[in-house]
Amino acid sequence: MVTFSFKKKNTAALAAKYKNYADQFETALKNLELFTEEEKERNRVELAKKFQGYV
Repeated sequence: MVTFSFKKKNTAALAAKYKNYADQFETALKNLELFTEEEKERNRVELAKKFQGYV
Protein backbone atom coordinates (compact mmCIF):
# COMPACT_ATOMS: atom_id res chain seq x y z
CA MET A 1 0.00 0.00 0.00
CA VAL A 2 1.29 3.44 -0.92
CA THR A 3 0.59 6.45 1.23
CA PHE A 4 0.87 10.02 0.14
CA SER A 5 1.50 12.83 2.54
CA PHE A 6 0.78 16.35 1.46
CA LYS A 7 2.34 19.19 3.35
CA LYS A 8 0.24 22.29 3.62
CA LYS A 9 2.29 25.19 2.29
CA ASN A 10 2.45 28.34 4.31
CA THR A 11 0.96 30.61 1.65
CA ALA A 12 1.15 33.73 3.82
CA ALA A 13 4.90 33.29 4.26
CA LEU A 14 5.36 32.61 0.54
CA ALA A 15 3.30 35.67 -0.37
CA ALA A 16 5.40 37.83 1.95
CA LYS A 17 8.59 36.35 0.52
CA TYR A 18 7.59 37.05 -3.09
CA LYS A 19 6.30 40.52 -2.21
CA ASN A 20 9.71 41.18 -0.68
CA TYR A 21 11.39 40.05 -3.93
CA ALA A 22 9.05 42.31 -5.93
CA ASP A 23 9.83 45.27 -3.66
CA GLN A 24 13.57 44.66 -4.00
CA PHE A 25 13.25 44.47 -7.78
CA GLU A 26 11.20 47.67 -7.90
CA THR A 27 13.75 49.44 -5.71
CA ALA A 28 16.59 48.21 -7.92
CA LEU A 29 14.80 49.53 -11.02
CA LYS A 30 14.25 52.93 -9.39
CA ASN A 31 17.91 53.08 -8.37
CA LEU A 32 18.97 52.16 -11.89
CA GLU A 33 16.72 54.89 -13.29
CA LEU A 34 18.21 57.44 -10.89
CA PHE A 35 21.71 56.26 -11.74
CA THR A 36 21.14 56.62 -15.47
CA GLU A 37 19.73 60.13 -14.95
CA GLU A 38 22.78 61.07 -12.86
CA GLU A 39 25.06 59.48 -15.44
CA LYS A 40 23.41 61.43 -18.28
CA GLU A 41 23.82 64.67 -16.36
CA ARG A 42 27.44 63.86 -15.51
CA ASN A 43 28.20 63.03 -19.15
CA ARG A 44 26.54 66.24 -20.31
CA VAL A 45 28.62 68.30 -17.85
CA GLU A 46 31.83 66.49 -18.83
CA LEU A 47 31.18 67.09 -22.53
CA ALA A 48 30.34 70.73 -21.87
CA LYS A 49 33.67 71.13 -20.05
CA LYS A 50 35.57 69.32 -22.78
CA PHE A 51 34.14 71.38 -25.63
CA GLN A 52 33.86 74.66 -23.75
CA GLY A 53 36.42 76.42 -25.94
CA TYR A 54 34.84 75.22 -29.19
CA VAL A 55 31.21 76.15 -28.63
